[in-house]
Amino acid sequence: MRWRIIIFLAILEMLLLPSFIINVSLAKEKDVEGETSFSSSFFQYKSEGRRDPFVPLLSEKETSEPKEPAVSPKILLNSKYKLMGLVWDEKGAFAIIQEGKKKWIVKKGDVINDIVVSEIKKDTGEVILTGKDKIIKLKTGK
Repeated sequence: MRWRIIIFLAILEMLLLPSFIINVSLAKEKDVEGETSFSSSFFQYKSEGRRDPFVPLLSEKETSEPKEPAVSPKILLNSKYKLMGLVWDEKGAFAIIQEGKKKWIVKKGDVINDIVVSEIKKDTGEVILTGKDKIIKLKTGK
């Protein structure tokens, strides 16, 4: 029975002693360097040849300048789209637009075939669709 206890203690010592030695040696290294964990709230990034992740990729000057020259879009009064009608209430205005056999009920900001409904003017009965390179004006009765 004694030899079992001795073997158990020897195995326990072998398992626990290396981690104790490592922890003690790490603590001594920290004391030698004069650093303690979380001693200061100030952090200084050591780049070691890498990009600093705290610096923005683009400066404000680069983001404010347009990259492509502004091209004035074509204004189309006749198109494949027809304005069938307008409906509005206190919440907003809706337009019924038709293209061939397709019909949509849209509000400002909706997209039809990569064209955005940018304005619905209920007082003039007009809807303005804005595409990548064109502006389509639709009027009721046409």
